[in-house]
Amino acid sequence: MLSNRYTTLPKVILEFNLPEEKEDFDMASNSGQYHCILWDMDHFLRQIIKYEDPKTNQDKLRQKFAEEFRDYLYEQMRDRNIEL
Repeated sequence: MLSNRYTTLPKVILEFNLPEEKEDFDMASNSGQYHCILWDMDHFLRQIIKYEDPKTNQDKLRQKFAEEFRDYLYEQMRDRNIEL
């Protein structure tokens, strides 16, 4: 059996014609940051849904909004084949 050091892994090279495709370049370059933002939003909403004890009507509305927004976020990610 071959060890991993002899296995060639596939590579992907993204090319952009700058400055014409700067917006696309920025989007690709920042994709890791976008992923972190989505993860942080999901975690924030989860905290509200799971751990906050709604005592007032405002708290209940906040929790309901968090549930609906998190569902919407997951629906949008599913539609675009994005996983956290």
